[in-house]
Amino acid sequence: MIRRVMLVALVLVLAAGLAAPGRVLSQPQLTKVRVVHVPVLIFAPLYVGIERGYFARQGIEVELITTPGGVSSFAVLAGGRAEVVVGGLGAALFNAAARELDFKVVGPVHMERPPV
Repeated sequence: MIRRVMLVALVLVLAAGLAAPGRVLSQPQLTKVRVVHVPVLIFAPLYVGIERGYFARQGIEVELITTPGGVSSFAVLAGGRAEVVVGGLGAALFNAAARELDFKVVGPVHMERPPV
């Protein structure tokens, strides 16, 4: 008898829980960062980080903007259409510095060795 009462009580509690309106857990707000890139294998760490959710776990939503590289990458940055450019230390970077474009060099995504 007690067993039957407990079973009925358990069913009622579960039914009440299922009937209650659900609460949607809000996702944390992600900060969108627009990243200019050239789709080449040397930027694989960036793509892996996006695919595996490393940036999202840090609160960053990465929006990739594809360019052919060089001057066009810095044009997107200078025009305010991106916050980050991934690229090499080439003429485009030095020209941007000569024109006093406000940017910072953070660090390498990859390293290249000169041919031997």
